[in-house]
Amino acid sequence: MDNRLLDKQGRLVAYIKTGSDKDEIRTANGALKGFYFKKFNQTRDIKGNLIGYGNLLATLI
Repeated sequence: MDNRLLDKQGRLVAYIKTGSDKDEIRTANGALKGFYFKKFNQTRDIKGNLIGYGNLLATLI
């Protein structure tokens, strides 16, 4: 399932694809920004850097 993130004007900013083991966030044009690993409760950017604990995907936009 995809969750759409919209700005105040209703334009698509990013979307989150939900998977069974991890979620990923992509910009409106499809560029991958990072992952949330459910098993470890960690959010990481595309380089593997730890962003924090919990689902912090929206902070990557």
